[in-house]
Amino acid sequence: MLDLIDNIVIVEKKLGEKESRKLQIKTLKNLIKKAHKNNIKDEELIMKIKKLSNDLRLISEGRKDLRKSYNKNFQSLKEEVKKNYGYVPKGTYIGIYLSIGVALGSGIGVVFTSINPALISIGIGLGISIGVAIGSSKEKEAEKDGKLY
Repeated sequence: MLDLIDNIVIVEKKLGEKESRKLQIKTLKNLIKKAHKNNIKDEELIMKIKKLSNDLRLISEGRKDLRKSYNKNFQSLKEEVKKNYGYVPKGTYIGIYLSIGVALGSGIGVVFTSINPALISIGIGLGISIGVAIGSSKEKEAEKDGKLY
C-alpha cells in the first residue's frame, strides 16, 4: 500500500498545489497511511484505492475528463470507510458543527434584531464560536480514538 503513496506523491508534484488541493490528494494519502497502519486487508477497499491512484495518474497526464468520476469515486470511498471503519477525514467534525452553529446563531441573531438590526451578527458570531468549539472537541476525541485520517 505504501508504494501507492510514492506514486501519488509523483502525481502530486506534476499537478501542482492548487490542483492537488482540489483533488484532495493529501486526504487520500492520509487514508492510505491509516489503512496501512491499521493493517486493513479489505480487498475491495484496496482495489478502490488503486483505481483512484490510477485515475490520478491519468489526470496528471492530461485526462481532465476523469476528474468528475475521480471525485465521485473518492467521495464513495470516504463514505464506505466511515461506514465500515468509523474513520473520517480531518476537519469533518469542525465543518459539521460550524454549519450547525451558524444556523443556530442566525436564529439567535434574529432575536437580537428586535433590539437593533445590526446585532444579527452577534448571533452568527456566537454560533460560529460554539460550533467550532464543539467541532474541535469532537475532532480531538476522534483523534484520540484513532478515527481521523
